[in-house]
Amino acid sequence: MKLIIKNCIIIAMLIVACSAKAQGRPLSASETTALVNNVIKPVLQRNHVPGAAVIIYNHGVPQSFYFGTATKSKRNHVNANTVFEIASVTKVFTSLLLAYEFNQGQVKLNDPVVPYLPNAPRNNPSLNRVTMQGLATHVLGLGQMPPNYVKNRQQFMRSLQSWRPPYALNSWWKYTNVGFGLLGYALETISHKSYVALLKEAILDPLQMTDTNLTGSTCFNCAQGYSWNGKPVNTTKALRLIPGAGSVRSSGCDMQKFLAASLNIPGTPPSVAAAFRVTQMPFYRTAYGAQGLGWEIHSFNTLGKDGYIHGQVRTLTLHSSAAYPVRYPTPLRGQVMYDKTGSVAGFRAYIAVVPASQTGIVIMVNSAMPRTQLVVASRKVLLSMIRR
Repeated sequence: MKLIIKNCIIIAMLIVACSAKAQGRPLSASETTALVNNVIKPVLQRNHVPGAAVIIYNHGVPQSFYFGTATKSKRNHVNANTVFEIASVTKVFTSLLLAYEFNQGQVKLNDPVVPYLPNAPRNNPSLNRVTMQGLATHVLGLGQMPPNYVKNRQQFMRSLQSWRPPYALNSWWKYTNVGFGLLGYALETISHKSYVALLKEAILDPLQMTDTNLTGSTCFNCAQGYSWNGKPVNTTKALRLIPGAGSVRSSGCDMQKFLAASLNIPGTPPSVAAAFRVTQMPFYRTAYGAQGLGWEIHSFNTLGKDGYIHGQVRTLTLHSSAAYPVRYPTPLRGQVMYDKTGSVAGFRAYIAVVPASQTGIVIMVNSAMPRTQLVVASRKVLLSMIRR
């Protein structure tokens, strides 16, 4: 694979002038290149990944790396504007929209969601107790995906008539796409805008993210996703029904801007920075760490050299866990890592940030591959940048 290193000139490049606030001496460009070459590149090669984008902030200093090709047939090289599907990293975007509306005074986090779902059944007592916060924290026992027979939003709403949680609400963590799908619908009602229009207002326009959109929209720079057998594969159609769960796609250039904002790099628009602060508060504690709005939260000091979080369940495939509410959620201090994985047919993505060190990483690939390998490699790079 040919490695192309290119700094994306962006709004957040104000950081370079303000990097005196960053902690520690960042790795030099050559040191970062060697780190990515030695840790991430072999994982991509071993899994025959056609193309990838690796975006880094190292103590406030950005750098981008682009590998391989966006499509096998055309041999067009991945660059700063190549668009990848980011799958469930979308959930961080959706959570930011909730935080944005909360900060605008349009909704409370503990508001019940049913009033914001016009076609939802009103006589399901369990559904009537579901809150906005619960949808964004995976603690309601909602399913992974809508039933197979569901083909539109109306059918989806009707399917909720018989829904019953498998355990007490807000007591057990289990990953759900359905919850974030419903959250996206509710945010449309609250804002009187489509999901993508709210996305533009709250995140894309303030950060000047011009490549980012939803799957299914026109795209001239999109990478082709490839399945486990190396053949082209299309977007998971079911996710288009619930865009708030996993339908955002973005470029390396845009995700560098998003990464900068998640770290609150100087120059981040105040409304975006304020939304990130809300999402990065812990609302529940689980066997895997803590759960923010969209983000999984860990003490960075528990990250081992092997890329795993020590002292917790040693797995990157999160199944389920008892969930304990944080009575008074407040922003965390110190070395805290916030991360989120994304996996959809033909694409993998991962974001991990440590705002206290103004250091983070985003990786996007256009191929099915073991998620664990991608996460572990990314965390090793993050660890090396902070504990140099």
